[in-house]
Amino acid sequence: MQKNRQFGRVNADELVGLGDPSRSKVYNASGHTEPTFHFSNHSKTPTLYTEGFALDTVHAKQQPALMKNIPSGWTDFLGWTNTDTNPPDKLWRLLAADRGPDCNPLPHFYHLAYAKSFQQIEPGHGLDIAKELTTAGVAMKQFLKRVQSVVWGRRLMRTNSHRLVGLVPAETNKRELIVILSGCSVPVVSRRVEAPESNEETFKLIGECFIYGMMDGEAMDFKLSRGIETQTFAIL
Repeated sequence: MQKNRQFGRVNADELVGLGDPSRSKVYNASGHTEPTFHFSNHSKTPTLYTEGFALDTVHAKQQPALMKNIPSGWTDFLGWTNTDTNPPDKLWRLLAADRGPDCNPLPHFYHLAYAKSFQQIEPGHGLDIAKELTTAGVAMKQFLKRVQSVVWGRRLMRTNSHRLVGLVPAETNKRELIVILSGCSVPVVSRRVEAPESNEETFKLIGECFIYGMMDGEAMDFKLSRGIETQTFAIL
């Protein structure tokens, strides 16, 4: 509830979808793998053991998108410093999480809407989406509302070894793992933590994330081509 007694958005939409079992998965990051897991109660802290692999670690991050704004520096971070040129595909696709409204296929006009809206950004400033919505046409509004629903409260980040870019939870820290879990439709951010009464490597699940170019099974080919090994994650 806002001060004006109207309800407002607090978090971005969930990447895993709307929770409707009749719909197919929105993303398919883990390809055709099946979930492999079990629970253990050997210690005071119940632990989930599940298989997967570490895609990379977080290397650099930007300020989270708070309220209705795209923070300053996001476009530069993704390599679009000259707004007189067309935006790179990864930029506008990433900000819309590569999907349209209600997680439908990405509309073809989004790249034009992106270029037009972001060309309004002044150097050193972000994009006030709420302000843009007051004068935007129908197509532009659809794009801007989709971006809002994706970025709200998330951070833009780049990984260490493979220079992947994506959107992660606001509480994500540097050096945390981007993990593909078997049978999980989206990548997740995992944080190494100390396990009470145990010397094994354990993790805390921070949340789901969007990694550009790794959401529809490409991560599995990436794993094979780089010889990344499957491992078991102990999640507290």
